[in-house]
Amino acid sequence: MSSIPTCGDAPVTGVLVMSLGEGMSITIVQSASGYCFSSWIRHDEVAMPVVSDEHFLRVFASPEECVEFFRDLLPTLQ
Repeated sequence: MSSIPTCGDAPVTGVLVMSLGEGMSITIVQSASGYCFSSWIRHDEVAMPVVSDEHFLRVFASPEECVEFFRDLLPTLQ
């Protein structure tokens, strides 16, 4: 049995990669429920901070809202 990825208990229907800042990107998944964090990366391949499980479950109304939240969260994790 395969596991279908979800965001807000709805199946993922799309994936977006957006700039998080200079040299960093965030991957966001989309579903009928909204947008959820998937991963982030630095372009110089230095490891990004670990994100707690609760942040993977959080649903955002827009991709911009998600980016803003994680942009603000990043300094608190370093």
